[in-house]
Amino acid sequence: AELLWEKALDLIKCMEKEGVRRDSFTFSSAISTCGAAGQWQEAVDLIKAMKGDGIKPNKFAYTSAISACANSKQWEPAYQLFNDVKKDGIQPDIVAYNALIGAGMTAEKPKEVFDLWQHMCQSHDAKLSPDIVTLTEVIATLDNAAGKVNRERVDEVFSEAVARGLIMRQDSLDTSWEVDLSRMSFPVARAAVRHLFRQIVEKHGEGGGDEEGVKDLSLLTGASKMREYVRGVLRDELKPAVYCVVPEMAQGTLVAKEKVMRKYIEGQGQQ
Repeated sequence: AELLWEKALDLIKCMEKEGVRRDSFTFSSAISTCGAAGQWQEAVDLIKAMKGDGIKPNKFAYTSAISACANSKQWEPAYQLFNDVKKDGIQPDIVAYNALIGAGMTAEKPKEVFDLWQHMCQSHDAKLSPDIVTLTEVIATLDNAAGKVNRERVDEVFSEAVARGLIMRQDSLDTSWEVDLSRMSFPVARAAVRHLFRQIVEKHGEGGGDEEGVKDLSLLTGASKMREYVRGVLRDELKPAVYCVVPEMAQGTLVAKEKVMRKYIEGQGQQ
């Protein structure tokens, strides 16, 4: 059976053969179909065909083609398309940036993705301000990359996201001692745990000014794989290890008791 993207290409070719005018909508729809199927070369070729017909590709067409490259782990073509957007006098929006970051994520380009994050954060255009999709893809890219520098980049990105109110907002139900991780991706939850424990140490550790305010810490994970993933992060990545209990009546929650938290905080002062 002929696939949908193949049918779209056949229609484009048939229109050319029959002398039927192909407009921006026709091309954009075909590019979107190819993009959804991960047919990156076909999507790029359609962009070229648009220009050959004297039609200026619009933002939607470019973004769909970039997404097609992302689905096929093709960084260079995606980056070239992104530059073509700007050359054509089109201002890339958050969707275009996220599509390019997605290409960097699948192609494992941590430095390039981090640079895009910084550019978006430094932009004076509010429309380019990173969103939760940006954050999730950037942290996934950096978390998947080896090396101390990428771990530090994850922490920097997450701290910036908190400062921007993208995550762990002050007006949410989260508090210093109860945080909901259940809707986060695994890499974002991992970064959130590190960030949370740094904040606790800064506030309640030696010289923090609130050494007596330590309480039980509750992490809402849902009764799913997230719970065991977060338990592993607390146990294996924090020094000293933080061991949690699961309340009988709240199976989707990990609780680090006050005694455990005090031991962790004191351990940071000894490092």
